[in-house]
Amino acid sequence: MDPARDLMATSLNVQYSEGETRRWGGSLAGDWQPSDTFHAFAHVTVATADTDQEVYQMGFQGGRDPSFISRVALGNGLYENRSVKTQVHYWFETNPDTATLGTAQVGADWHAGALTLAPRLFYTWGENGRPQHIEMSFWNPVATTVNQGLSLRRQDGYPVVAGPSAALAMADSVENLPVSNRGQITSLSSRQDRIGGALDGKLPLSADATLEAGVKITDSQRDSYRRDQEGQLVGGQGAVEAGSTVASLAAAGLRAGTLTAPLAGIYDFTFPLINADRLAQLYRQRDGNATWTADAWNGNTLSGGERRVAAYSQVRLTWDDFVLLPGFRAEFSDLTNRYWLSGGNGTPAGGVHYGWNDSNSQFTALLPRVQAKWQPDPQLTYRAAVWTSQTAPSPYQLAGNATATQDSDGVLTITRGNPDLKAVDGLNFDLSGAWAWTGQATGEDGRLELAVFHKRLKNYLYDAGGNLAAGAATSDAQVRLSIPTNGGTARLTGAELSLDQGLAAVADALSDFRLAGTLSWETTSVRLNNADLNAVERVQYAPRWLAGVQLRYDRGPLHLAMDYRWADDYVQSYGTAFVSGGGTTMAGSALDTWVHPTRRLDVSAGYDAGGGLSARLTVRNLGDALAYRTSVGRHGDAVVQTISAGRSFELSLQQEF
Repeated sequence: MDPARDLMATSLNVQYSEGETRRWGGSLAGDWQPSDTFHAFAHVTVATADTDQEVYQMGFQGGRDPSFISRVALGNGLYENRSVKTQVHYWFETNPDTATLGTAQVGADWHAGALTLAPRLFYTWGENGRPQHIEMSFWNPVATTVNQGLSLRRQDGYPVVAGPSAALAMADSVENLPVSNRGQITSLSSRQDRIGGALDGKLPLSADATLEAGVKITDSQRDSYRRDQEGQLVGGQGAVEAGSTVASLAAAGLRAGTLTAPLAGIYDFTFPLINADRLAQLYRQRDGNATWTADAWNGNTLSGGERRVAAYSQVRLTWDDFVLLPGFRAEFSDLTNRYWLSGGNGTPAGGVHYGWNDSNSQFTALLPRVQAKWQPDPQLTYRAAVWTSQTAPSPYQLAGNATATQDSDGVLTITRGNPDLKAVDGLNFDLSGAWAWTGQATGEDGRLELAVFHKRLKNYLYDAGGNLAAGAATSDAQVRLSIPTNGGTARLTGAELSLDQGLAAVADALSDFRLAGTLSWETTSVRLNNADLNAVERVQYAPRWLAGVQLRYDRGPLHLAMDYRWADDYVQSYGTAFVSGGGTTMAGSALDTWVHPTRRLDVSAGYDAGGGLSARLTVRNLGDALAYRTSVGRHGDAVVQTISAGRSFELSLQQEF
């Protein structure tokens, strides 16, 4: 049987979110040119974004644990899974986000005879976090559990609850649901600082040859942590008293209104809204006795550094209308990581070292390349390139999120990064041609470009990758190690066709209109070397087809545009460890998660009032198409995730001085 077609959805979670983002930024630049042979500059740019968001969820859990599922023998060797219990949950969380990015650079361009030198010094810093993420949930293993299974039906492409009626009645009286988690605060922060310098130079060797070379040195430091505390479990009282219900929140000043029918006619539930600031205040006031364990404080902490040296050299050879650039790039990087392995409060057990650990990884690459350009006349350009590349694993794949857990059978599972991961090596081929024409009148000009490419990637890395390998038995348990691993070879081949044409060639009345479009095609394959999956899979996040069309109108100060974009489906994650509602772990390519095709229509209008003043109105997703939809199995429709983001409107005014 096709596993994807045999799936049954055992839960439905309806979420509604609201929030706002505030952004600001600025830049400062200075230039100094005392002579024709020397130019110096300094640039500083800073940008921040601060987001407040609340998320509410009405949940129907028909497969919360194995006791919620029964297996009924059909008498022919097959069994049917059935949901026999349903639990109703109401849940609230905040999802704040702060982000800052800054860059500073000083440099110069200096001409000494035929030699040109361009030194640079730079510093960048970035920080993002969730400073006060707090959660609260309302349910009870007895009071909100119905001894009848969850059944779903479909309406306008959405799954909706068909029964049991007692669960629907419970959701309709959400005010009576009792508190479960009385407050849980998570704080997350990540920062990276990078400092470095570069020197680029050019030296003519002859009338037809120029040597170009450069070196770049960077040193970066990163620190990140995630701290999660559910106070009521570690000596605290939580934000409210045990036994509180949703209705009780009003007396504590936590109610902030009510939302009815977030998706009218499909999800007509009532969502009691919660004052997030008041919830965090009560939590901190009442949780004075809550304590931090070593694992809770350090468990998701990662720090480390990376020192990278890169150099390149190429020769620019020019013969009339032909340019050839053979060259190479050399890189060396040294990464160090320090992380905490949770699962024993810092106490060694089973011969496995808990607590602080260090790892080191080094990557070296020599990357040759050759590029060519032929331009027989200004309206014809042909390009070709053969080049190599290397992409190192992320610090979190090398050493991140380390945990150790022991199950009821005494099996110890250690999940951690893998400092022995190999970098992804690439061999790339590109070929393109561009043809331009002017036409006999204004608005008849156009441009056509065709590009084809092929890539071969070795030691492919995929973000869902992990491998359980049985380790040596210890005195008290078997040890399993779960780490990210490299796959095999991936191949990608594709083509892209783009066109930009003035429409005056169609009719004089269309002289102010332009039509532009892009069509992309790509086929991919990868050998993951995973026994649970097919021998050959598609590469993640790689739609086979992409298409976009734009119609523009420009006349005087008025600018109008209409953009339509469409993307084919693609694999989001591989079915390496799919856990059923009944607790069964399954794996296989039939259980890959696919993102369904998406489409979007945007329109915009702009007006230049003169004197540097302009206004612009943009409407994104005018047709209200779904933003995102996934399913387990390419054509499955049982286990889906759907996001409807609606339309967005943006009005901007800009004054240039």
